[in-house]
Amino acid sequence: KPAELKKQFEERGMELAAVGVPVGWGIADRKELICAAETSFRAAEGFEGALMSFSLIPPQKKFEEKTEEQKRFLACLTELKERAERAGYGASFHTNSSPASLFWSEGDYRILKGFFEDTGMGFTPDAGHIAHGGMDVETVFDWFLPHICHVHFKYMAADGTWMPMGAGGIPFLALIRRLNGAGYRGWVLVEEESARAVKE
Repeated sequence: KPAELKKQFEERGMELAAVGVPVGWGIADRKELICAAETSFRAAEGFEGALMSFSLIPPQKKFEEKTEEQKRFLACLTELKERAERAGYGASFHTNSSPASLFWSEGDYRILKGFFEDTGMGFTPDAGHIAHGGMDVETVFDWFLPHICHVHFKYMAADGTWMPMGAGGIPFLALIRRLNGAGYRGWVLVEEESARAVKE
């Protein structure tokens, strides 16, 4: 009910930052992935030009042929981007750092950088997932500044546990300064994914 969704936002004086579109790679087949995307497009009809943030949802088990799987995934992601743009929306990609994710290490992120340069797709970096992948968050933000169109912040402990905001060591202020210096004017969403937040 896109009209009702738009009405609810207006009544609360809220803006839509982005639409998270799940891409269950290795979980759903291509037809199901496209159906999920199309459902998101229809739901956002009242929000002209909204950003579709395609989020990789990996399976529990690692892929045996990761390199080939990355290529197949990026081909599908390109198709989803094109479908979003034909529907009048922007498109961005958000990865994660689970062990079965296709993109969580420095080498994987370098592949993504080439993909963004080739396709013009936007990037949604998640500071917590970048740190969880063992990378320096500030360095990764520097690599991707030209492609960043949406941002997620969350805290992580040294052992990889998600922590309450304010309890971890990710340099958010430094990241904000980098974004400001690059002229970034998009959203920064703060996510609370600690055990307490999940429980409550």
